[in-house]
Amino acid sequence: EARTVWFADRAVRAPVLAREMLASDATPGPMLIEEYDSVIVVPPQARASLDHHGNVHVTLDHVDD
Repeated sequence: EARTVWFADRAVRAPVLAREMLASDATPGPMLIEEYDSVIVVPPQARASLDHHGNVHVTLDHVDD
């Protein structure tokens, strides 16, 4: 599944992942990570991963202004 999401002034198709499907390796955004009670938005130029406790880590890549 994918949804259209807006970042700044442009629409982007972002895949939707269940939290338990996220890998421990960093997965590049954009993406939406869904749970039963929340959604984590991972923008372009960011990565998301799960640690060994199941916590989601979102890391922003360096972006030149």
